Amino acid sequence: MFKSDLRVLQMTLFLLIFLFTTRVHSQGFKLLDVSYAYYPDAEISEAQNGAESSISELNVAINLPKVFNEGDAVLINGLSYGLVKPTIQNSSSEEGDNLHLISYTLSYVKKVGDKSRLITTFRPSISSQLNSSLTGDDFLFLGSAMIRKKVDDRKSWSAGLVYTSRFGEPIVLPILGYSVKGERFIFDVTLPRSIKGLAYNESKRLEYGLMVAVDGSQFNLNTSDDLPFDNVRFSRENLGPTVEYGMNEHVFFNLFTGFIANRVYDFTSSSQDDLDFGLENGFFASFGISLQ
Repeated sequence: MFKSDLRVLQMTLFLLIFLFTTRVHSQGFKLLDVSYAYYPDAEISEAQNGAESSISELNVAINLPKVFNEGDAVLINGLSYGLVKPTIQNSSSEEGDNLHLISYTLSYVKKVGDKSRLITTFRPSISSQLNSSLTGDDFLFLGSAMIRKKVDDRKSWSAGLVYTSRFGEPIVLPILGYSVKGERFIFDVTLPRSIKGLAYNESKRLEYGLMVAVDGSQFNLNTSDDLPFDNVRFSRENLGPTVEYGMNEHVFFNLFTGFIANRVYDFTSSSQDDLDFGLENGFFASFGISLQ
């Protein structure tokens, strides 16, 4: 494990202790979420010399909710850090520097009517290689607004708009969601983010099923004569089985593995042709721990 990972994990342990010693009413929110994913070597689609790349990702997220008016409103302060570490084989290119995504998230959930909630999120982010002084191009100001309506005790739907960089560049998209929860299963669709169908045991500590999830960002580059590119566009879709086990009612372990599709890893430039480092489809494995 590389040194930057160790520093992040040390900070995470400190924040974990802080969370255990701070009285916070979670109401089902993930207070802490740490995950590590590995994508083995895959051939770069347009490489002429058989170059391959592997990618590892580390993600840490902290959420601190505050409940008002007996649950009628919830304010959530969140801080997250994502590290994308590409390694390129059989290539003289140096476009393998680490990519960092640091985000502060402010979410407000407000009850409107008997069965509806308004959910707004503002997410200013630093998305960059962090190898030089920050400029305005290193910042992304993302966010969303949607209405979630409870149909009955089992079903709900949601709709709204999101300004997101999940697909490798900032873009405005509609949000459409639908959720059905039974005695031993849940089916949840939140487009364009994820689709999952899960079953769980009676104690609700073992959850398993299938999931599709898309994630990524646009990362600013320090343009130079040796690297005449403005941004890296990184995105991927993960599809496969997932299982989550709770050691108790607060600490959960998760394993998500399977197939990667629609991978994007492009270097874009305003002065020359873009450089496509997009990878062939392959496999991945992700392990995580969360505190709820």
